Amino acid sequence: MGCGTSSEVMPSAAPLENGKVEKSVKNGESTPRRRGSPLAFEVPIRDGESLVRKHPPMRFQRLEEQQLPQPEITLQLLQKRQAEAEERRRRILDLRVQSAQHFQQKIRTVA
Repeated sequence: MGCGTSSEVMPSAAPLENGKVEKSVKNGESTPRRRGSPLAFEVPIRDGESLVRKHPPMRFQRLEEQQLPQPEITLQLLQKRQAEAEERRRRILDLRVQSAQHFQQKIRTVA
């Protein structure tokens, strides 16, 4: 290939008698492969200290915070909460009754 907008391509080898070009690499590829440096892996068999365990990602830290030990739910605790909820409901109903009575008084005085 040339510079710029040149479209002329130089063959990599001289054409054979049948018009085909012989490949320069024996493995059948047009360019030789470069081999990278060898790799080595260590696969731990036991659960030891890992970098992820020492410094977990933020989403894991948040999940762990959410899973902190919650207070144990007992029958007494549930009964206490139920009684508090019933008291709130009773107060709301009392307010509604008072409001309705007040509204009826206004209507009677106007009529």
